[in-house]
Amino acid sequence: MVASPSNARTIIFDGICTTAMNSFLVGPFLAAFALAMGAAHWEIGLIAGIAFLSMPMQLAGLYAINRWKRRRALIVSCALTARLLWILIVFLPFARENPSVRSLLTILVCIGFIAAIPGPAWHSLVRSLIPVDWLGKVFSKRVAWGTSVGVCLTLGGGFFVDAWPNFSERPPLQAYSVLFAIGILFGLGGVVAISRLPEPPMEAGHPESFRSLLRLPLRDPGFRPLLGFIALWTFSINLATPFFVVFMLERLMLPMRAVTALIVLQQLVSVLAIRIWGILSDRFSNKAVLSTSLPLAIAAVAAWSFTTLPERFALSIPLLIAIQIGIGLSFSAIPLSITNLALKQSPAGVTHAYMMMADLAAAPGGAIAPLVGGWMMDFFASRHFALTFQWADPVNQLSVHVLSIRGLDFVFLISATAGLIATQLLALVPEAGKSGKILWEFKEELALPLRRSSSTSALVESDRVGV
Repeated sequence: MVASPSNARTIIFDGICTTAMNSFLVGPFLAAFALAMGAAHWEIGLIAGIAFLSMPMQLAGLYAINRWKRRRALIVSCALTARLLWILIVFLPFARENPSVRSLLTILVCIGFIAAIPGPAWHSLVRSLIPVDWLGKVFSKRVAWGTSVGVCLTLGGGFFVDAWPNFSERPPLQAYSVLFAIGILFGLGGVVAISRLPEPPMEAGHPESFRSLLRLPLRDPGFRPLLGFIALWTFSINLATPFFVVFMLERLMLPMRAVTALIVLQQLVSVLAIRIWGILSDRFSNKAVLSTSLPLAIAAVAAWSFTTLPERFALSIPLLIAIQIGIGLSFSAIPLSITNLALKQSPAGVTHAYMMMADLAAAPGGAIAPLVGGWMMDFFASRHFALTFQWADPVNQLSVHVLSIRGLDFVFLISATAGLIATQLLALVPEAGKSGKILWEFKEELALPLRRSSSTSALVESDRVGV
């Protein structure tokens, strides 16, 4: 396959638009919007699980491209429809009657189902346009550039939401409508970019029926362990991640600008790390990167449980900063490595079937885990485990909390424990490549720009897949 820098740049530009869109349409703003509308904790979990609940819709996408071979048209039509449906959510705060969470959930489910359909088409098209040995570089740049734009939008959006009631004297919910409208515009820019990608003929694959095509990844002895790892890891991590924003808003009582500032810190770290993870995954292996990043992610999730004793204390904010750095480092590596690992193991011509099955493996756990997490949050709300240091003398009495676990703290610890179990399955996943001291190599790559001479800087400036 001959690499095309133009195709790489278009895919990177689409990533910038999509990440900018998601900065406003998902994440802290959608969770805060739902909470402001009166959503319960299980409904927050349901919103987080919609993306996984809708993954079976990829079966329709797989059938469509297997029959009609028109990948780009399917991607563009579904993405355009899903992004335009957000207009209905934009107008919810302006309804004459009080907007209901049920209306929000209904629209989000429709959006999620439509957006999931072209998943196999997207993976197959990328596999046809980008050589395997370019995947790490292209997708790390796609994420890095997109995140660079996203951090600015997220931080600006947080200050905008906090300032909205003062300068507009209008209901706070309408501030989110403005952000959602801007997000739609970015999303439409991504659709335009995808429409300009070429549509090469699909590689000659296995001349099998649709049903046999679905079974193909399950019969692959090298791919089945990866499916098991994806399923268990997705369940474990989604027990906790949907509730990070809820925890900061409700338990730590942080203003929206502080919440978005912490998320921006996480994204900035991700921008710095993602390029290096892409280089290391190409140089060594994706398993080597995962073996380093998974323990860091688990530790970061568990650390949320220790940010209160039992309320905010002097080390809460420093600990939150350390957690965001850990999440930024690890969460930037894990999706990139899993996607590249699945793409490398999928044979040409049936990439769409393999990648769809990888997505479907994540669907049950990703859909159920946020609901379970929301239920556990309410269950443990009235339960409290504490270790207290006490000292008493004839004059004074001293009592200090050493450990305090309640509510979401239990959920974070259970999520980290499940993540530890999931990492054991990674050893069963085969991948060619060498191992190495990944953390040392990461440090060397991070310091490389500081040591780079003007002559080597010129080489980077002429990088053909740059933007």
